[in-house]
Amino acid sequence: MPEAGQLLVDVALPSQDVVSAVAGYRFVAQRGEVVPQPVKEADLQETYRRLLARLALRALDEAFSVTPARLVGTVRPQMGTSPQQTPPRGGSCARVWGAWW
Repeated sequence: MPEAGQLLVDVALPSQDVVSAVAGYRFVAQRGEVVPQPVKEADLQETYRRLLARLALRALDEAFSVTPARLVGTVRPQMGTSPQQTPPRGGSCARVWGAWW
């Protein structure tokens, strides 16, 4: 039986500005210009929330694909900052998941 251990997955998360704030473009014939149409704030936040969820699931998939299932006894979500990793410019860094065996 292997000794008890802990696997922590730290993920560098992008900032919300990676999500386009433009829903589309409209041509204004009177002025002869193309005007951007903004995304509603609620839709922008929902898109960003979904992006973060997908990144967390991707990180879990990567971690568990290299960790034998027989070694994992408990999986528990965690949120918090990670002092060991420097986030990308304008982003944040969060410990999103921990597994104990």
